Amino acid sequence: MFDPTIYDNLKVVVEGTIYELDFSGKIKVTNRQDIVDLATMSRKFAMRFQAPGTAASYPAANIILQAAMDDLAAEMIAGEGKQAGCRLTVELFTKVTHPEKECAEMAKRLTALWNGRPLITQKISYVYGSNEPGVNRILLDFNRKINEDQLEDIPNLIDYSFQSLRILNELERSRSET
Repeated sequence: MFDPTIYDNLKVVVEGTIYELDFSGKIKVTNRQDIVDLATMSRKFAMRFQAPGTAASYPAANIILQAAMDDLAAEMIAGEGKQAGCRLTVELFTKVTHPEKECAEMAKRLTALWNGRPLITQKISYVYGSNEPGVNRILLDFNRKINEDQLEDIPNLIDYSFQSLRILNELERSRSET
């Protein structure tokens, strides 16, 4: 028998919270990844979801939990001196046709929702020569490690991610109406 790591405990809470919301019909889970990278001795867990009734692939949210070898070693070796924990990030994906205008509005509304806490970075990608809208990958980075002390914060973080998705859906609807 082994003691579960911080990563294992956080993963169970993230996964359980998201699946509860999926089961209740509040969100729709569209992808799940559980990766052990033997080359870097790291772990990554991600769940992607959308608002129910979303026909296209966008907007979508992705909750990502990662633990590197240093994180796992700091937890296993007593007195390591490094802070043991995991990184938790949120990715949001949506389509954009007018990046200057739309990205500014997204940044304003997401910053207000999250109260300026995570660093919000937007990266636009598109196929050159195509008339299709570009894809905006919005990364919300809290720039710190979390551990079991933050277990109670995870449902709120997932709820804020869902609210972020609602903002993107509202902006998507208003864009398609114009």
